[in-house]
Amino acid sequence: LYYWRDIDKARTALMRAMEISPNDPDTLTTFAYLQTIAGDTDAALQTIAAAHEASPLSPELNADYGWVHYKARNWDDAERLCKTSVRLDPTSVFALSCVIHVNHSQGDSAEAAEYGLNLMARRGASQAAIEEIRSIANAEEREAAYWEWTLNWLGQSSRNDRLSQR
Repeated sequence: LYYWRDIDKARTALMRAMEISPNDPDTLTTFAYLQTIAGDTDAALQTIAAAHEASPLSPELNADYGWVHYKARNWDDAERLCKTSVRLDPTSVFALSCVIHVNHSQGDSAEAAEYGLNLMARRGASQAAIEEIRSIANAEEREAAYWEWTLNWLGQSSRNDRLSQR
């Protein structure tokens, strides 16, 4: 599902996994992602709700649940769940990213940038780079600077991955 985006084969494998272990949170979460990718966010929300019920204190599952709400454009639930995940695991890159995306979608540039600065630190940004962005007074410009840094970081990460494969 995640690498090949073969929805049909993933569905077959996940249906078999759910026959074997119908309440496994990881399987349910993956099936919810498949449903989201397939465009059925209502079904995805039902599926991930069952996974969340089985493991409500899992930082990863709260972030996953928040992400499915994000994809369904349920901003308040998405924000609540992603922030719960951050509280449960402040080091979770996915949870921080989830909050940033939700805040951006809601037009809350100040909070998106603040969470972005935290994520920059997790990704190894220098204190000088973080402070440079933090010093930008305008929230929209501060958020834009975070996204620009992220694009550069992603480009550098991809380049490093390509070089390490040689």
